[in-house]
Amino acid sequence: MLKGKVAVVTGSTSGIGLGIARALAGAGADLMINGLGDAAATRELREEIAATCGVRVALSSADLSSQTEASGLIEEATRELGRVDVLVNNAGIQHVAPVHLAARENLDAEEAKVRLLGEKQPSLEFTTPEQLGALAVFICSEAAAQLNGVALPVDGGWLAR
Repeated sequence: MLKGKVAVVTGSTSGIGLGIARALAGAGADLMINGLGDAAATRELREEIAATCGVRVALSSADLSSQTEASGLIEEATRELGRVDVLVNNAGIQHVAPVHLAARENLDAEEAKVRLLGEKQPSLEFTTPEQLGALAVFICSEAAAQLNGVALPVDGGWLAR
């Protein structure tokens, strides 16, 4: 579906970015993955995606908080993969902490999830990186060529509530 395209996915060595990168590579796009972290682990991830999906995968550890390094990421992708057709600007830092809500009220993980999502997200399910990856593949495909200027919330009905 995306064979012949080159995608750069920032923040793609874990979480949502990794889900999107795997989906794009699975659809045939060559890929530049990017992220900060353990160099050996990211090299192993690059090799695993390339072998599993049969695409070219380059790796950059550019720190996107630096304008110079961010510009260098696109230059590096162009140099290594020939061009850039798709840019998924996903990089970010998320602070996560244990939910003491659950322990204090003597709730198990499932009950805590229902309480957390119940007031906000009618589906009562978290959106997965794989679901977001599938949406990214569609948006990058020819099928979405006329999809312009539209927000596509993948939030289990949170905004509709």
